Amino acid sequence: MSTLGIAICMGIYYWIARLRFGYTISSALLQPATIGVFVGLITGQMVTAMEIGAALQLVYLGVTSTPGGNVPNDPALAGCIAIPLGVMSGMSPELAVALAVPFGIIGVFVDQLRRTTNAFWVHLADKYAEDANTAGIYRCAYLYPALMGFVIRFPFVFAIDFLGADWAQGLINALPAVLTHSFEVMGGILPALGFALTIMVIGKKELIPFFFLGYFAVAYLGIPVMGMAIFGLIIALVLRMIMFPEAANAKVTAASEEDVKEKSGLLNKQDVTKSFWLYYFGCEESNSYERLQSLVYCASMIPCLKKLYPKKEDLSEALKRHLAFFNTEGTLGGVIQGISIAMEEEAATEGTVPGSAITSIKTGLMGPIAGMGDGIVWAVVMPIIYGVFIPYASQGSALGGIMPLILWPGITIIIQYFMTHRGYKLGRQSITGILQSGMMQSIIFAANVLGLIMMGALSSSYITIATPFQITMGAGNTLVFQEILDAVVPGILPLVAVFGIYFYMQKKGPRYNVILLSIIVISVVCALLGIL
Repeated sequence: MSTLGIAICMGIYYWIARLRFGYTISSALLQPATIGVFVGLITGQMVTAMEIGAALQLVYLGVTSTPGGNVPNDPALAGCIAIPLGVMSGMSPELAVALAVPFGIIGVFVDQLRRTTNAFWVHLADKYAEDANTAGIYRCAYLYPALMGFVIRFPFVFAIDFLGADWAQGLINALPAVLTHSFEVMGGILPALGFALTIMVIGKKELIPFFFLGYFAVAYLGIPVMGMAIFGLIIALVLRMIMFPEAANAKVTAASEEDVKEKSGLLNKQDVTKSFWLYYFGCEESNSYERLQSLVYCASMIPCLKKLYPKKEDLSEALKRHLAFFNTEGTLGGVIQGISIAMEEEAATEGTVPGSAITSIKTGLMGPIAGMGDGIVWAVVMPIIYGVFIPYASQGSALGGIMPLILWPGITIIIQYFMTHRGYKLGRQSITGILQSGMMQSIIFAANVLGLIMMGALSSSYITIATPFQITMGAGNTLVFQEILDAVVPGILPLVAVFGIYFYMQKKGPRYNVILLSIIVISVVCALLGIL
């Protein structure tokens, strides 16, 4: 394919990936390993594209797993520029990583523009809600943000990829060897930032030893990543049974069998399922700084609300209350949607639930659910899935990007579907029952144990920091510092890098750009001095 064709394809890909149409489908599409598959297909150089994608995935592994995705970086923009330019100009993965970093930061400003303009659609939806115009709300939630997203995102990626191929090739030819080496050093250190971010999100200090378990199991025993995932899962489940014996055997119930009955009201399972799909596909698409997920949450409730409130004034009132501020983690957040639907049905049929109570329940639950969802779904499940398949990507196999694209959305869709219908069936007491049983706490504990073990295993496998420094002694003997370090603790430098960043963030907070700049400076200085 020509450079023009590649630039057009990458611009469209970036628009679709960052459109956020499909909560976890889009989050899979914006990962560098998945972008590598697409670049490999359109360029015919799958191995090179996947090698660069794997290197970038290690850097951004912790970025998209942080609570709310609040780390200032955009792996999709970094991948949509660095991977195709790297392939077209023959860059090494390390040099492509160095090229990706500034674009990852620029992507933050692009997303800020999107969230700012989306506020306009929220206010337009307010007017549509007054008239109970559900078609207008659908357009505000799905169509208008998509069109604006194309205007914001496509031109930038298209221009850089089209005009930048020759520039990238010229840059490679012009760089002195020592500077090229500094980029290689930087590419080796940057994955430590991704792992440190993930460890910080998983978070409990008393569980940090499980990171060392994974790290040294790989460093000393040479256990492959897939094998470590299996052992880690077994360890996590056994510890869950020991630490939470009652919760491990508990059932997800919120009331007695007499209280939990199939609803015989106005709604059926298909109505709830329609709302589930609308929320899943649009969860983050119309996200705005002003009210975050409220617009798409309101749109997702429309199939049920229209059936419950045939009178225009009643429907209008319901639409307006669901346009109020709302934000949570979408996968586990399905339980809030199910509860909201159940309460709306009770309000419509029994008249015993005021609208203010529905809003209060939503507001009260969105924070705790967000904490649980971010801590399990994004901080553990997603990094593990991508981490397990990084070895395939680094070897040039498309499976490294295809399998996460299948597994990550597939797993989360099943969880969200279950949570939505469970929330609807059990109503307001559903989340109370889950929390009181201790089940969620035990799941979080097991997920954190498994997550830390896997982050340790991946750190040991994929952070490549070594020192070439050596001293020639008398009688021609040479003192090789890397050999000395390996004799003391194999892989000590990667470990120091991860926990140096981790302890800095613990003390100063996740100052991503400060850490990034420091890594760049350290890489250049150490490369010039011959230390790394």
